[in-house]
Amino acid sequence: MQEGESITKAFARGLRAETKPSSVTVMDLAEPHRLQVNRWIYECYHTLHAGLRKLDVSDSRFRYYYDKYELGLADYVRSAIHANRVRSET
Repeated sequence: MQEGESITKAFARGLRAETKPSSVTVMDLAEPHRLQVNRWIYECYHTLHAGLRKLDVSDSRFRYYYDKYELGLADYVRSAIHANRVRSET
């Protein structure tokens, strides 16, 4: 839980600083986020990770989790994870 919260807070700092979710700095947060799922829950490929993040914006419970740190964070994290997936394919 602590690891996940640390990553979420780092995403929130990026959003507050108006750093683009497609920046290397923010995409580099998406990777440990994915690896945390991979390590603790199930194997999580980049494509699956990006698909799961659709929940962050469509399910109010997930949106609340992120947006309590910073309004708009759920969308920001989803965008960063999508950018990280695209980066993984190159």
